[in-house]
Amino acid sequence: MKVQLNIGPLLLALVSGFVALNILNGNALNYVKFEAVENELGCAVIALTMCVLSLFVTFEKITDK
Repeated sequence: MKVQLNIGPLLLALVSGFVALNILNGNALNYVKFEAVENELGCAVIALTMCVLSLFVTFEKITDK
């Protein structure tokens, strides 16, 4: 059994994790104006979910025939 690393989802995980951390730290407020705190928290949750699911998809098992 081999494990393959998919680069596309890995890059997506890194980018979405970076976006989520910037939203949670407050650095994103310099570039994006959120209407309310709930909108900011919702965007952070969506970005963190994208990060975790992309990390889950990054690794793929290859079965030998």
